[in-house]
Amino acid sequence: MELISERTGATVYNCAFGGTKWSGHPSAEYDAFSMYRLADAIASQDFSLQDTYASTFSTDHLNVLKSLDFNEIDIVIIDHGTNDMGKTIGEDSDGYLDFISVLEGDMPDISAIGATIKGSINYTIHRLMKSYPHLRILLVTPIWRARQS
Repeated sequence: MELISERTGATVYNCAFGGTKWSGHPSAEYDAFSMYRLADAIASQDFSLQDTYASTFSTDHLNVLKSLDFNEIDIVIIDHGTNDMGKTIGEDSDGYLDFISVLEGDMPDISAIGATIKGSINYTIHRLMKSYPHLRILLVTPIWRARQS
């Protein structure tokens, strides 16, 4: 992050929560910080779910996230998903990503949200772009850290 700030002059905020995923998590503490849940909180400005489990993570990062005015943010970089590759639930466990519904502007199938990487990514992008259409969202692809036999 410091490198991005140094090279671009941009103000960079660290809002990372280690151990979380794009998709749902069987642990309520971690699920509250899954990316699709964070997108909901950012879009609605309602962080009550995250506040409930804040002691599990860095409250500093949560406080930074809560303090941001996303109307003033230009670029969001989402570097997420390595935990999905090793522990994914649902039919997208191979990590296949399909952005068709986002590109067409349709709301992703609500039944898939949280159950798959695809549903979670589609929902996150849709939710953030609906609330903050000026945002440029950059996705950093996850490293492949675990292979399933």
